Amino acid sequence: LLPPEQGEIDIQVKARKDLPIIFDLKAGERLQWTLQLEKYDVRSRVVFKYDAPPEGVMGDAKLGKGIAAGEVDMSDGSFVTGNPKDPELGGKTEFGYTADRGGGCLHLTLDNSYSKMRAKRVRLSVRLTGADGQSIECNVIHSGGTRYTFVAERPAA
Repeated sequence: LLPPEQGEIDIQVKARKDLPIIFDLKAGERLQWTLQLEKYDVRSRVVFKYDAPPEGVMGDAKLGKGIAAGEVDMSDGSFVTGNPKDPELGGKTEFGYTADRGGGCLHLTLDNSYSKMRAKRVRLSVRLTGADGQSIECNVIHSGGTRYTFVAERPAA
């Protein structure tokens, strides 16, 4: 992979570990993200936790089918980026979610808990658009250790 560009970050997911990243979304915003690996594979899970669940919604929304392009969907609702059968191929998966039923936090968990020996380097790129379709400047920054923070520069209301 080439060095990360604006809006991209390389994340090291240790063997036998999960790495959570939380994205704060306002009502109507759309988050698009891409996971890319040069080699091997990594799983990911996505849950959206509403600030105030809309009428008819109980609890959190576990996001499965329909949020990823070219997805490999596991029976537990997680996704696989890369090809477990041919590790040299690596892989890329594109995701998107719109907070069309209210604001909240999108929890993305990069899951390498099944790998006993090998850490994975995952390239994460993010793009955020407002309810009006305008692009919002955003980044994921390394906050030390295994903590990553989503930062969005929203226009003043």
